[in-house]
Amino acid sequence: MNNSKKKMIKREISRREALSTGAKIATGAVVAGVAAGVVGYLAGTAVAPVRTETVTEVKPITVTVAATPTTTVTPTPTVWSYKEAARPYRGTTIRVVTENTPPAVFLKEEVVPKFEEETGIRVEWEAVSWGDMYAKEITDLEAGTGVYDAIYVEQDIIYTYMGRGWLTDLTLFGERNRALVDPNFDVNDFTAFGDAFKDPITGHYYGYPYEAFLKTYWYREDYYEQLGVKPAETMDEFVELSRKFYEWGRGKTPEVYGCGFQMIGITLPYLFVEGFFPAHGVYTWGINLNTMRASVEKGGTLNSDRAVKAFENFFKLLEVAPPETPTFSWGGNVDAMAAGRTPHGPFEYSEAAGAAIQRDPALRLRAALPPLLPEAKKEVLARPKADYWKAYVNYYDGGAFSIPYSSRNKEAAFLFVQYMTRKEASRVTAIKAFAPTRKSVIEELLPSDLNKKTGYFTLIKEYDWMYGPAPPFREHKLLIERFYDKWIHKIVAKEVGVKEGLDALAKEIDEMLEALGY
Repeated sequence: MNNSKKKMIKREISRREALSTGAKIATGAVVAGVAAGVVGYLAGTAVAPVRTETVTEVKPITVTVAATPTTTVTPTPTVWSYKEAARPYRGTTIRVVTENTPPAVFLKEEVVPKFEEETGIRVEWEAVSWGDMYAKEITDLEAGTGVYDAIYVEQDIIYTYMGRGWLTDLTLFGERNRALVDPNFDVNDFTAFGDAFKDPITGHYYGYPYEAFLKTYWYREDYYEQLGVKPAETMDEFVELSRKFYEWGRGKTPEVYGCGFQMIGITLPYLFVEGFFPAHGVYTWGINLNTMRASVEKGGTLNSDRAVKAFENFFKLLEVAPPETPTFSWGGNVDAMAAGRTPHGPFEYSEAAGAAIQRDPALRLRAALPPLLPEAKKEVLARPKADYWKAYVNYYDGGAFSIPYSSRNKEAAFLFVQYMTRKEASRVTAIKAFAPTRKSVIEELLPSDLNKKTGYFTLIKEYDWMYGPAPPFREHKLLIERFYDKWIHKIVAKEVGVKEGLDALAKEIDEMLEALGY
């Protein structure tokens, strides 16, 4: 383990110890640092309630049968099955809430009916918008009402939920309830993305991933062939290539523009922290994980020359983007590619590409490594493969199923979570939504026509180590909604200059992190 990660883990230990003993950040310091509207959130973030989790152990019953001295009784080995493991819970109804992502929809439609038939456990699954999902989850978790038995947890919120004591330790739960553990459920078969849902100290899983996808470069192979070009490797090359497509597409029906990307609302700051920033060598949201500061003078990179360069290239690409680009949500540019409006996107969610190909199998979309600043590529290639946050090309994104501490049906939920994240289910999300979570499934798909067409599963197998999950601090939601969103929108709207806006953003992030006790 490298020194940077050791320091990060030590920091997590000290913060968790402080939280568990009821240590508090002075409210006055918080109020002095931010507007009053965020105080309630901070109070919840800074003071994590100690959760007492009741775990019911389910053990096989051993019956000793007396036999005559001349009789030998050989017990018939019991083959584990979901049907038998679920027998005590037949008729139970569990409630699940997730975002309505393509993998979630496919699992709900195709896998849940099989689970219900096999186990007799009924599933009420709410697949809703990202904002509604978090509102439902946090309301339930804060109050401890136990409305939901399994919830969707993204890789950029897992540390918040773990720090608040809101999630069940799945590793420990399985150890205490051996009769519920699927013997074929291999956690070591998860891709590198599975690491995002482990406690960084104990290595225990607090979520089992059911969707994992690279945020990467996707392009229309047919358009590239018509123009006679290859994928760009650097950001400068990508900008020039986008300009070529813009000129080439004029007068065509539909008219082809140079590039597109997510922009509307909260998707814009995520475009930068997940896409443009790492491609320009600004990692972990510009926050130095050793000093936990964002400004250059305090060890961060949020207001660095690289961050400025990221915005400069963004504006160059915006000049050749379709006029409707500011309305694009998470998968908006992939939809534009499918409609023939754009030839490519530098940082696209691969699940959106998978869904587009499902809708139109003739669509020729292909994946590649994101275009990078040359210095960023060197830094990624130089770091150890497991040291994700030191340098990465773009985000390794997705989510997992977790069981809330307040669930009243943990046993039935544990069977559900395993069933939805086992190899058979991963095969569904991989083929239909390009969101594989298991290495064995990726190996199966390497020789497939789908991989030959898109190159995506080869990209994951060979290069997934170059992508990084969300950085391991727990204030993602607060920081993105309160600060990054405000200042990035101001910069893009040209209400402030790029450097001026980044300086102000870095300053506010530093003040907040200090107020939070870092």
